[in-house]
Amino acid sequence: MVGVSRQAISWQIKAGKLPVSKGKVDTDNPAVAEYIAVKSAPTAIVDRPEPSSSVAEDDGINGMSKHYWDTRRAAADARYKELKNATEEGRLVAREVMIRGVWNPLETFLVRILTDGAKTVAATIHPLVLAGATKEETEISIRKELESFVKPLKDRIKRAVKPDV
Repeated sequence: MVGVSRQAISWQIKAGKLPVSKGKVDTDNPAVAEYIAVKSAPTAIVDRPEPSSSVAEDDGINGMSKHYWDTRRAAADARYKELKNATEEGRLVAREVMIRGVWNPLETFLVRILTDGAKTVAATIHPLVLAGATKEETEISIRKELESFVKPLKDRIKRAVKPDV
């Protein structure tokens, strides 16, 4: 009705300037009529309530207490220290290391296993099958071929994420 945000109305309610009845602004109250008249006037600029007597002048932004901001600052400091400790202890690895040392090698491995791996396994197994090899012999042969692709991947990842000593 008066072109102010819901937040502005909430601020006025919290400051005790707008009375509430049954969870809604009491439009029959003269204080509400005065608020509407003031806010509807072309000179109305500020939607924020003036500090009430219950809010100290040095309470910070939007009347939040110094204790609140100190608590937030302490929590942020604790998170920063936890991340720093985790990095120093090797429990946290930098994003660049993960991309360069894990994701890129893994992606290369997957491409190789789907292209070269399929060709290599087929070339190894086909003669075994033609020669009448057992299921176990072909399985062992496939495992050795796949291992030749996996071992370099594991070594590369270990070197990449190994902490600097």
